[in-house]
Amino acid sequence: MLNGKFPNGVAGYSYHNHSNFSDGKNTPEEMLLAARAAGIREYGFSDHWVVAPDYFERPVAWSIKRERIYEYLDTVKALKAKYTDDKFSVKVGLEVDYFEENIEDVAKELRSFELDYAIGASHFVGKFPVDGCEDYWKPLSQAQIDEVIEGYWQKMEKVAAYPAFDIIAHLDLCKIFCYASTRDTSAHVDRILELACKTGKAVEINTAGWDKKCGICYPAPAIIAKALAMGVHFVISADAHKTEHIKRYFDQAVALLGK
Repeated sequence: MLNGKFPNGVAGYSYHNHSNFSDGKNTPEEMLLAARAAGIREYGFSDHWVVAPDYFERPVAWSIKRERIYEYLDTVKALKAKYTDDKFSVKVGLEVDYFEENIEDVAKELRSFELDYAIGASHFVGKFPVDGCEDYWKPLSQAQIDEVIEGYWQKMEKVAAYPAFDIIAHLDLCKIFCYASTRDTSAHVDRILELACKTGKAVEINTAGWDKKCGICYPAPAIIAKALAMGVHFVISADAHKTEHIKRYFDQAVALLGK
């Protein structure tokens, strides 16, 4: 693991990226070459690793298939060996979904994978897919929306506390379709930022949010401002799923950090 040794808020480093091993559109090598051409100095692969608990009826379709995990790792490690030089380096990572029911088993697997880093994320509250499709949100009552968002923030606190993760992904992803809670969630945010400071985890400014219905990065600028005042360490992430996304909105992210 990189253990917090990420350049703080620098646009030439990118760790949250996907390939066609999960839900990306391009091969790892295509993504890597696009990153190098775009001037990225250090590029990390972090395809989705979602080990769903038993109450899921089937594996999550947009995760790396379990039978392909070592193919993914071997592919990225080979690219790392081929392309890393004094001007460009490659890192091997995963974006890992947190489920309390099996996190210890997942963490044991992560250690065996010999990753450079792991990104902690939550895309589900129970089986509810927070960012899957707005159609999942539309039938919910406001009380149900409040429960989903509360459950999301509770899970993100656990992501922030869990030692296997180096980066906290898209902190306020639950806003993606513009559904908001009537409850005050600021205490969750404060605890997550405090945990990030205490554990040395980086919080990502995920620029993909500017292309979603919410129209703003994750986390929101107000959270970024609070985190900066607390001394939180940031990384800028495109959450790239195709080569055109490699550095999307990086300039806006840098501006939010006052760089």
